[in-house]
Amino acid sequence: MRPAPIQMLSAPLPPRLRLARWLGHQRWIPKGQDFIVRRLCPPDAPPALDFEVGFYGLRYRGTLANFLDWTVFFYGAYCAAELVLLSHAARCLRAAGQPVVYLDVGANVGHHLLFMSKRVDQAYGFEPWRPVFDRAVEKLQLNHCVNARVFPLALGERNASLRFFPPCGPNQGTGSLVQSWSAGGNADQGAPITVKVSVGDELIAAEQIGKVGIIKIDVEGYEAAVCRGVAQTLLRCRPFVLLELSPQGVRELGSAQRLKNSFYPDALIFRLRNRRHSFRLEPYCFGEELAELFIVPAEQGAALERALGRRRWRKWLSQDSI
Repeated sequence: MRPAPIQMLSAPLPPRLRLARWLGHQRWIPKGQDFIVRRLCPPDAPPALDFEVGFYGLRYRGTLANFLDWTVFFYGAYCAAELVLLSHAARCLRAAGQPVVYLDVGANVGHHLLFMSKRVDQAYGFEPWRPVFDRAVEKLQLNHCVNARVFPLALGERNASLRFFPPCGPNQGTGSLVQSWSAGGNADQGAPITVKVSVGDELIAAEQIGKVGIIKIDVEGYEAAVCRGVAQTLLRCRPFVLLELSPQGVRELGSAQRLKNSFYPDALIFRLRNRRHSFRLEPYCFGEELAELFIVPAEQGAALERALGRRRWRKWLSQDSI
């Protein structure tokens, strides 16, 4: 696989980083690829180089000092399996004759939001931390994404001003409204700042956002509050949901049944398992570990199965699949 052309914005690209980027885009290497890339450019101590690179027909502007951008630079995308699922979800909705509205709760630097802006009718991101919020806005403006918007706030279950604990280090996606959050590799948190939190259902109504078809929730331990805040939207719209469920969220929910009740009747709940260059969906067993969940409305199950193919879709569609 040939890497997309790059434009370095702050300094020339050293040869070792050019080699690392080439290696990261190869799919034929059986193993050791990530080890070599990380040795050539350690993600915990990268050079502060800014770049612009092709990204699924769009332009992606980032910096190697940010881990998510680092991943895009060396591998082409961050969590590519999630992008595949979200893209297929949009196709399923279009095939059913529905307009596609996407919500990105915890938009970070706008990676998923930018990707989905080309595949949906309307896209809305929510990100309370200004440094990454500004990066998300920059990406949308660079690509003239008139159908996408980012709100400088978090979604929750009550309107409030709450303490947000920003991350330390290059992984800028691990800031949290939960103190001492560390499951995302962010053992050290910066001094708290105050951010605005809005009730999801109320904001969706106030902004006259249409029928929501897809929601991504990645909020570093605050997901239970987000789900409670968009409870009416979930029941009314029955969207696809991509959810990072943390140990904190598991403890707040307390049981598999309460997790099911957070969505809508007959929701199909799967765990996303990432492999090297592939992924699969499998039954989710309620537990304490960090897990990527994909929630599918029952009426879209067959369509998604056809879209993904049987090798990626494990047809455990009973209520016992959780």
